[in-house]
Amino acid sequence: MKYGIILIAFFSFFISCAQKEIKKEDVMNQDNIKKAIVFFNINYLSCSTEILINDIPIYKNLNGKDKAGESFSFQINEYLLKSGKQELTIRIYPASNEKDILNSSISNSSNLKVNIIYGDPKIQKIKDYQTAINYETNNSTIDPHTPFIEIKKEFYIQSLPYELKGWSESVSLVKEDKNKLESEVVQFYNDFRDNYTSKDIDQLSGKIYKKEFEKSEANYFKSKDDTQKILNSLLKEIDTVQTMLSIEHYKMFFYGNGKVVALVRIDNEFRGESVIIGETEDNYNFYPIYLHRPRSGAPLEIIR
Repeated sequence: MKYGIILIAFFSFFISCAQKEIKKEDVMNQDNIKKAIVFFNINYLSCSTEILINDIPIYKNLNGKDKAGESFSFQINEYLLKSGKQELTIRIYPASNEKDILNSSISNSSNLKVNIIYGDPKIQKIKDYQTAINYETNNSTIDPHTPFIEIKKEFYIQSLPYELKGWSESVSLVKEDKNKLESEVVQFYNDFRDNYTSKDIDQLSGKIYKKEFEKSEANYFKSKDDTQKILNSLLKEIDTVQTMLSIEHYKMFFYGNGKVVALVRIDNEFRGESVIIGETEDNYNFYPIYLHRPRSGAPLEIIR
């Protein structure tokens, strides 16, 4: 996942806020938070992991290495459809060996910490942000004899001035004919891949419009300049890709409480990644897309 643009936009906005005297009681009072920016922080060691917010993946590394640690921080507003109760799902898997094959069980040296904070950059510095949830594994959490652990936690964010439709009213895809649905999903992914191959910016823009519209609303991007930055980023990504890999070695997974679907690689090399993979001069770019059906009889479309 690419979080750099979000972080840059956030810090640019933070720096540009009017310089005025802020009282400490205003900073600490949740009622004064009008436009909450919500950050997710993760630190883990000797394991692979997948993190979901409201049953949509926000972070995934199913090829973590033994005795190797990772740490990331990024904004998650687009996965919070409205204020109130949210659900955090933490999935922990074994680390993988030098051949990218998962070990048979989770190591007793595995450790994972997650933290979600939120605040209003107009009146707060990040150090003053409030904590929505802290979670860290311990000896009672990590069973060294199991290949998989799932933890579910609730947390609350009360200061979101927007309400996104997202997948909340979408069709339950798990009730549809699985074979027909998978054929439709695969066709969508192939079309999306072909659009990247042909650098068809009009088709790509149309396909990601709803996702980017809600993402912009959740991140308080309102100006034409913000829209242009998104378009420029897409153009830059397309230009760096030399070859799009074939859509293969995948499995269809359901998310969003059965209302969202995605194709995910299950081979050792790209385990857990999207099947939309572009090869650049010296690396691979991954393009995760999550589909929903907004109403009965409607075609699938990208929602995240």
